Amino acid sequence: ESPIPHYHASDCYIQMKDPISAIISLEMAVKRSGNKPEYKTLKDRAMMTIESLKEEAKKFEIPKELLNEGKPPKKKGNKKK
Repeated sequence: ESPIPHYHASDCYIQMKDPISAIISLEMAVKRSGNKPEYKTLKDRAMMTIESLKEEAKKFEIPKELLNEGKPPKKKGNKKK
């Protein structure tokens, strides 16, 4: 029930350069915090960190080859004529 383990796990993911897992852990911490006053500070920090990580992610461009623009991968060989 406690959001604390998820919050601390996000620190580990950040140190490991895994922002996606960090965001997931932080979102779980926010969810577990609910409206409980004892977790308000943790929840606020988690939400700020999520926004920061999302802004940081926007700086990186993903090559089109990786995105594949929503098309299925091209098959090599055996082309129909």
